[in-house]
Amino acid sequence: MRVLLIEDEVRLAERTVANLARHGVICEWVPQAEDALGFVADGFQVLVVDIGLPGMSGLEFVRSIRRSGVATPVLILTARGS
Repeated sequence: MRVLLIEDEVRLAERTVANLARHGVICEWVPQAEDALGFVADGFQVLVVDIGLPGMSGLEFVRSIRRSGVATPVLILTARGS
């Protein structure tokens, strides 16, 4: 399985990539949504997206890829309390 992780917190991203790798998941990481726009068509089975990204938010990213016809499943992450 190939996963694209879009997360701006470096330590969290590194731990997530390492944990997924231990379970046989290939995980590529990009820190900003704008950078991820060019990757979504590269055959990922799942996109893991942080909501609170700098620049384009995770929600804006998901809306953008859905408008362009990308139907890849998305898992949304957030550290927000509400």
